[in-house]
Order: sequence, then C-alpha cells, then structure tokens
Amino acid sequence: MTIPYIFNTQSGTVPLSELDSNFATPITIGITPVALGGSVNIVSGLTLFGADLGTPTAGNLTNCTGVAASAVTGTLPVTSGGTGAATLAVNSVLLGNNTSTFLAVAPSTSGNVLTSNGTTWTSAPSGGVTSFSAGTTGLTPSTLTTGPITLAGTLAVANGGTGVTTSTGTGSVVLSSSPTLITPVLGTPTSGTLTNCTFPTLNQNTTGTAANVTGTVAVANGGTGVTTSTGTGSVVLSSSPTLITPVLGTPTSGNLASCTVGGTNEVGYRNVPQNLKAISYTCIASDAGKHMFNTVSGVNWTIPANGSIAYAVGTVLTFVNGSAASSTIAITTDTMQLVNTATTGTRTLATNGMATAIKVTATNWYISGSGLT
Repeated sequence: MTIPYIFNTQSGTVPLSELDSNFATPITIGITPVALGGSVNIVSGLTLFGADLGTPTAGNLTNCTGVAASAVTGTLPVTSGGTGAATLAVNSVLLGNNTSTFLAVAPSTSGNVLTSNGTTWTSAPSGGVTSFSAGTTGLTPSTLTTGPITLAGTLAVANGGTGVTTSTGTGSVVLSSSPTLITPVLGTPTSGTLTNCTFPTLNQNTTGTAANVTGTVAVANGGTGVTTSTGTGSVVLSSSPTLITPVLGTPTSGNLASCTVGGTNEVGYRNVPQNLKAISYTCIASDAGKHMFNTVSGVNWTIPANGSIAYAVGTVLTFVNGSAASSTIAITTDTMQLVNTATTGTRTLATNGMATAIKVTATNWYISGSGLT
C-alpha cells in the first residue's frame, strides 16, 4: 500500500512498507521533518488523497467539506446544529429550549390548535363556539365561529332577559317601576291600590251591563254590600227609612209600640184565626192566638208542656166544639186550672161549648168558658 503526497511542487507516493516502525531515520517532507519509527506524525503542509483515516481519536474538521450524512453517527447536539434528540414523536411540533434538547408538543385531541399562554406553546381546544346553553345567565362567545349558534333556556331578568318564554300585546317591554300602560286588559289582579285612579262619572248616560264586575262592593265604597235585592224603588239606608207596603216576613225582633193597623187600630189581632181539625190534635207553636174548631165527634185537644213548646206568657188558645159529642181539653205535665175553682187537670167541653186558656206562668194555664166542666 502507498500513501500519496505532495512535496513542494512534486507529488507521488511513498510505499507503506517504507514507513514501518523499523524505519527510524527522519525524513523531510515539505519543510517540516517527520520522525519515523513507532508512529507517524502528519504535519502541516501534508495533503493526503483517498486515505482511510480509520477512527481518529481527535481532530478539527472546521475546513472539511463533503461529509456524507450517512457517515454521521451519534446524536447531534443543539450547539452543533442538531436537535439533541435521538427520536421524535410522530407529527409533534418542536419548540426551542435554549441550548438544551428541543421540546416536542404532540397534536393531542382532534381540532386542537397551537396556543400561546404568554410563556410557551401548548396544544389546546380552538375556542370556537358552535353552541351554548344560556340557562338563566346567558353566555357571549369570545371568538367568532362559522358553525350554528343554538340558544337554550330562559334568560333571567337579573341577566338582562325577561324571565318568560311567551309575550302578549305590542310595544315596549314593561318594567316594574312606574310603567304606563295604554288600554291594557288587566284580567283579575290579586291586589292593587286605586287611590289615584279616576273612573267614569256614574250619573252619565251609559250603555252595556255590569256582567264583567266581580265581587261585592262594600257600603263604605259606595256599594250595597249585598248581592241580591227585593222590591222596587230607592235603596233603603239604615237611618230612619220609610218603607211603603213592605212584606216584612217574620222579624226576629222589633218594637211596634208606635205602630197602628190600617192607620187607625193599634197592633193586634182584629180577629181570631181558625185551625179546623177533624181528629184529635196537640197544639203547636203557630196556634198561639188562634181558635181550634172541630165538627167531628170524638176530637180531643192537648196543650203541650212548656218543655216541649215554650209559649210566651200571655199566650191565648181558644177551643170551640161544634160536634154532636163532648170533647176534652188536656195538658201535658204542666198545670191547667179551672177559673174560680181549685180544680186542675183535663176539662170537658160540651157540644157547642167554647173555652179559652191563657198562659200565666211558664208552667201554669187558666181556663174558662161556656159548657166547660
């Protein structure tokens, strides 16, 4: 084997056999002596062509060219123009890390984008809004989107909404403080104060009905306080009214001391109403002031005890026997005394006889008459 060389302006080859360790005599190549024997020192000015250098223990390749990439082995550090990494994850993005090994950011979830947080880069969702649910607070997209926007829920009043999903009427939204409503249909308010309201004058000519009025207007508010009426004419007020031909029914109380009948006679019976009976009969409360009359033989009468019917003291009951046989007048429990005698108990009334019994105490009656024994 020979080693090519350039010596000044000459070139040639030196047989390797002549450069072995036994060749101890120094020779001069170029202008610098080369010591032979034991080792060969290649010095400045020596150019080798096509030499196989093997694996140098050291060297400076600053001015070298033509190094094939396939000939490079090991991991090229960042300081030498490499990445400092032996492998890289598929589709990862490299981030500078000063002189240290590059950082790698993986794609992560589909749709993510490379996003800066002000210090580094990360793989994060794009932030685009395709839908949102407003609920009661509402949301505002922070970025533009080309997708559809779907609003769901009901936006509360506190968040600028109405709090409802339906509306009625037209015009502006009514707020709670002092609104002005034009011809509204109020329905049936649950409460309200009409102190400052005005109403149509009630003495004007009007048409229509009060069919839509509900409730009962109290007397204190100009109403009658009742929902029904009877009779005709003016409304009767409570202070000293004058009633013309009223039907009073049965008053529960009253004072008729100054009343007259027909404008002439004082209040009282002008006659004695009749209760005609064809069978034996026990008097009832409405018989007070009446006369009991019979035309059938064998009819008897009974005055009930005070515990059964409490006639008022002064009540008068009259009995007339128009039958062909005698009748009896009895009393239950209480005492009935024959007038002007000490005799008490059941009395007998002869044919065509008439007797009157009057109540003098709660349980005592006096009876007298013609044909009475």
